[in-house]
Amino acid sequence: MRNIGIIAAWIAGILLIGWLLFFFTQPARNEALRRSINRLLIENGDSDRLLVATTGVSAAGVWWTVSDTDERAVMFAVMAGGIPVPYIAFVNGVDIEVKPLNNYAKTVYRHLSRGFIDIYIRRIEKEIGIK
Repeated sequence: MRNIGIIAAWIAGILLIGWLLFFFTQPARNEALRRSINRLLIENGDSDRLLVATTGVSAAGVWWTVSDTDERAVMFAVMAGGIPVPYIAFVNGVDIEVKPLNNYAKTVYRHLSRGFIDIYIRRIEKEIGIK
């Protein structure tokens, strides 16, 4: 019985440490994601829409403010063939513009049906209260 208690304490300790690391490193992970997305936006010729700061994480994805505009952006992943493919949606009022973030995402985007993208657009609209 004592051995089971020791093993359970070790497992609980490891889980607690993992949760604490996950919780306290969120700002650093968000900053790394922001830098990565901004680099991809610059490479894609969209350097006037750089992300400034995160405004939170929701069911739709990670929300950001866009530099020098009233736009907001949400970064989300679409599963295609078991691989998460990164996209960003720029939201300006009621207008939502979805853009792929890398070359693989562009290839996948061309093969996705419009209805599949509309599912993600509806999720974003629901998140911001449109319709």
